[in-house]
Amino acid sequence: MQIPWKQTLGLVAALSVVSCGDSEQTEDKFQGYIDTSVLDSKFLPAGSCGSARCYLPQTVTVNNDPVLVYNLGLVANPNTDKTKAPPFLITESLATSVYEFPEGCKAGEAYDPRTDAFDATTQYPVFTRIPVANTSSTAPAVLPLMKLVKWTGSGAYDCNALKSAVTIDKGEFNLAKQEPSDDEPATTVVMRPVIAAAEVRRSDGTAYTPPLGWFKGLLLNYLDAGNVPTEQQPVGTDNAMVDVVKTMDGVIVNPTTGTASSTTANNVLVLFARPGEKDWSPVVKLREFTAPTGTTPASFKSLCYDAPCAATAVDMSKATRYTGTLFLTTGAP
Repeated sequence: MQIPWKQTLGLVAALSVVSCGDSEQTEDKFQGYIDTSVLDSKFLPAGSCGSARCYLPQTVTVNNDPVLVYNLGLVANPNTDKTKAPPFLITESLATSVYEFPEGCKAGEAYDPRTDAFDATTQYPVFTRIPVANTSSTAPAVLPLMKLVKWTGSGAYDCNALKSAVTIDKGEFNLAKQEPSDDEPATTVVMRPVIAAAEVRRSDGTAYTPPLGWFKGLLLNYLDAGNVPTEQQPVGTDNAMVDVVKTMDGVIVNPTTGTASSTTANNVLVLFARPGEKDWSPVVKLREFTAPTGTTPASFKSLCYDAPCAATAVDMSKATRYTGTLFLTTGAP
């Protein structure tokens, strides 16, 4: 897939952006594009589109219907015997934030992909971190989840003058954090995985060009799964009520004998709800189930919580092992 802005990075990096009108003169330096080779493997393309690596959708099943998602990887259950569910993800513990600017910006010239590395008519979001791989056994899991922080005051600056959370946090721009309203939780969680500059293929075979964002003056691509639901749960030895990421049940169906199914294979995952439904969450509490003799993983089309269960439904009373936490997104509208 051809990405026009990448072809002109050298040219644009050598140019300085000049503010005009009544815009503020401050702006972050443009540094090029992130090195995507350092990303955690969960966020690198695993599919093949001809000779190139690409992001391909995976077919899962929800209430007897096939649904296409993009698999952003499994975080294994720290409970190694899998008898207990993975721990809750506490919203305040999320290490990454993404900054948005609802007031917009001072628009410049219309975007020209032949000469421009980025659009001068809209302000991209700014990420505080990128999901760099960490092989340490004691390091926390690398997640596609982050806290959403909105800033006011961006309307005084040229579009994409804001390119780094570092300068924003230092107060080098005249911005203020937007206070949460009564209609929003204290912390809004979003799923925005940073991905490589590779093709994202839709189910109909067409290519999707993901949106752009900033990290320390560097451009990046990301997928947007929208807001992630949260809820309050008792956590810790004192059972204090805290905001956690709300999860959704899912099951990986393994064959009766032989090698266990891969979480990235088609027609082996059965989910509780589909995207857009009120019970949907892109964060899946994944259990294991073994297909009885005479059936295959693809035989199972729904989840059953109250026996007797249909022959094509996973009996959840028999799916008692917790594989871990799986992250999914529809990602490419």
